Amino acid sequence: PEVDLYAEMITAKEVGGDFYDFYFIDQDRLAFLIGDVSGKGIPAAIYMAVCRTLLKATAHQVVHPGEVLRKVNALLIPESEAATFVTVFYGVLNTRTGEVQYSNGGHCAPYVLRSHGAVEPLPLTDGFLLGKIEHIDYDARKIQLGKGDSLFLFTDGVTEAMDLGSDLYEEKRLESYLQGTNGSSLEKVVKGSITDLKSFAGGAEQSDDITILALRYNG
Repeated sequence: PEVDLYAEMITAKEVGGDFYDFYFIDQDRLAFLIGDVSGKGIPAAIYMAVCRTLLKATAHQVVHPGEVLRKVNALLIPESEAATFVTVFYGVLNTRTGEVQYSNGGHCAPYVLRSHGAVEPLPLTDGFLLGKIEHIDYDARKIQLGKGDSLFLFTDGVTEAMDLGSDLYEEKRLESYLQGTNGSSLEKVVKGSITDLKSFAGGAEQSDDITILALRYNG
């Protein structure tokens, strides 16, 4: 009851390389994540499944979000081909306090949607994409969510979606949409963002997977 979650994924092909996940790692801590594998189709989907499995297994052994990404990066190196890598945002919400610890591995910055209507990008941590370079450290930061505050996570299939004139949707338009969602349910926020994106695209073919995960702290 302390948390609401809603997510959607629209793949560009029959199978995709985007992923999201969430699970309790103990009684009070909820891990949540979103990721984007390079490439599309079956090879990306296989690599995605490996990455998702490693993240979940590591999360139950390690507390620090940056250390989770460091360990998973090291484990992914042997599984990665020349053009294969993954970006990941990984966070842990304390459901008693509303504190979120998070680490970012080269992924898009999520947005914080405050209950009073403000929309702000989450400050990023230092950290490179996973699966390419050994011996990388990943920083972690903290943010405090108040009652009714939300996080909006997405892959670059959202902001890099193109219209018929090859113009990008971009962060500015996403921020503008999110500014008008105060008070809406997470399902409405997510579905509405996809509707706004499709309206912008105007019938242009989807070129990348689109994945969105929204989380709200109820206090």
